[in-house]
Amino acid sequence: MALNPHLARPVNTFDAHRLCHLAADHGVADTMVERLLHAYHTEGLDIAEPQTLERLGNAAGLDPGDVRTLLGGNEYAERVRADERRAAEYGVTGVPSLVIGGQPPVSGVQTPDELHRLLNNAWPHWTPPRRPPRSPPAARRPPPAAPPAAAPPATPIAAPPAAMADDSGDQPPIR
Repeated sequence: MALNPHLARPVNTFDAHRLCHLAADHGVADTMVERLLHAYHTEGLDIAEPQTLERLGNAAGLDPGDVRTLLGGNEYAERVRADERRAAEYGVTGVPSLVIGGQPPVSGVQTPDELHRLLNNAWPHWTPPRRPPRSPPAARRPPPAAPPAAAPPATPIAAPPAAMADDSGDQPPIR
């Protein structure tokens, strides 16, 4: 992803975070986050604008009616507030920040080598994060159908960069 920090402007991302929770409940959270990050960091779009969020939500596979309903109400607001409280408990005071392995937060602006070091140092001590219980959305539609699975590749594919590693516990340390 090309980064254009000169285009990005500070905006209130509360609704974008609510949209991510909606996307998570529909199985498209990763796609939604990628769309938001690209829109903000590459295109310089205002991700606080409802029209921008509608377009990005639709592009991520969310139902347009669900996105409009979300943006017109306060669904998922408590989940975002819980995320904010959890970040404060960890000591996060700015963005981007990374909390790795329950350690104190560090700046999310790190070199790949430093991210690699942080992730590998945290791996032996990793425990799943506490998550607030999820409340079901008011009107839940099934997620869009997944495309048919492709045949496995004949040769192994390289692991994703350290910055893309998740916290699911399914990934070994990156070497």
